[in-house]
This record gives sequence, C-alpha cells and structure tokens, in this order.
Amino acid sequence: MSLLENLVQDENIAGENDIIGGSVHDSGLYPATVTLAYLGESSGGATALHLEFKGEQQQNIRTTIYLTSGTAKGKLTTYQDKNNETQYLPGFLAGQSLCKMTTGKPLNKVDTEEKTIDIYNFTAKSDVPTKVPMITEMMGKKILIGLVKQTVDKQKKGDDGKYHDSGETREENEIDKFFHAESRMTSSEILAKATVAKFVDTWSEKNTGITRDKTKKKTGTKGAPTVKTPGSGGKPTESLFQKPVTAPVPTPAASK
Repeated sequence: MSLLENLVQDENIAGENDIIGGSVHDSGLYPATVTLAYLGESSGGATALHLEFKGEQQQNIRTTIYLTSGTAKGKLTTYQDKNNETQYLPGFLAGQSLCKMTTGKPLNKVDTEEKTIDIYNFTAKSDVPTKVPMITEMMGKKILIGLVKQTVDKQKKGDDGKYHDSGETREENEIDKFFHAESRMTSSEILAKATVAKFVDTWSEKNTGITRDKTKKKTGTKGAPTVKTPGSGGKPTESLFQKPVTAPVPTPAASK
C-alpha cells in the first residue's frame, strides 16, 4: 500500500524544466546512492520526503523535500503562479524526478512499508526509535545529484512566536537537480527522448565551486571546485524511467 497514491498528477500541467537556478559540501555533481527515503509531515501538514544519500567519496548528504503544500492550502502538489496558471511545486517535481529515475515509477505508484529507524527527537534531545513509512524501492539505487552550497540568514524565534533574521549567517547545502546516474540526463531530456545529455554540463559550468548567497545582501563567492563525473551521456535504448540504476540495498538501523 502506498501513502502517495492520491498525489495529483496531471499531464496538462507543465513538468520539470532545465533551468539554472551533515557537513556542508562544495557545489558540484555528486554520484550517490539512496540510503534512506521515508515520509513525514511538517508542522503545517505538508507531506515531506526525507532523504539520505551516500556519495562515492563517502559524503553524507541529507535533505527534506516537501511534496505537497500544508493543510491550510489543501495539501496540494500544485500552486497558482502570478499568471494564475497551475504549476507543480518545486519539491514535488524534485521528488517525482528522483522517484522515476531510481524506481522507474511515479511517486503515486510506489509502495510504502512501515519501518523503525532512529530519528532525532527534539523533546528527548536524542535519537529515538520511530516508525516511519519507508519507500524501500528507492533505497540502494544510484542517482547523480546537482548539489549547491549556499549562505543563508540565521533565524531565531521572537517573542511573537515567529522567526526573524538574527543578523548572523550560516552555510548549508541544497539539492538543486537530480540527473539519471547512468545517462546523466534530466527528467526533461528523458521525456523528450534526447540522445545526448546536455544540461548536466551547463549546470556544472554554472554551479561547480560557486557558493550562492541567499542572504539579504546577495553577493556570490567563488569556492574550490568539487567532484566531477566523466562522460557526456549516450543514446538510451529504452525508457530510462523504466531502467533504474541499482546498487546494494542498505539496511536501515533498527528496522523491522
């Protein structure tokens, strides 16, 4: 049974576009394996996909992607843009791309299984065994991650209960793009039946070694280049969404 089967998917809505847009890693391309993929919910009711990856150089990469809006906005996978046109949420597009590239299926066709893993509990201030709906089909599969390093404003909770900029900054990573591990193509290129991966090189030239400044002062900095992967893709002989790249499946800690 899948908790994702009711996610709205409509062929009339535009899909993902190829647009540049633990430890903190330098921006670049990271070949990695999915080690954890499980669902959760934000305090506002948004469906969250929690992900952990292990890079080829043993980098640990963690992120949370929000597949839907919160309860107040209907828990939808879509939103209305400034032209009043329906668009998919960026988080849904990212999750859909990852799911298709690793399992060959859309999100609403993958099953979830209840597993118990250790998750940090803010009340207990330690890891606590917690039951979660796991997407085991994703785990152990390879993916190429377009990772960016960015500087953001630190925020603190004020007396009004809201978060405000503290005047300090921090660095963090954000997954900007997923590429098929074997062909290095994007979802858009696969759907367009492209024969050569092109956008991955454009992305790399634009982002590798760059730290994005997302603070209010908006000034970019140049860092050291990071991991690069060889090759420029090739002609697929079948739908890449039906040909996930597989690695040995890791066993979640304390799972049952």
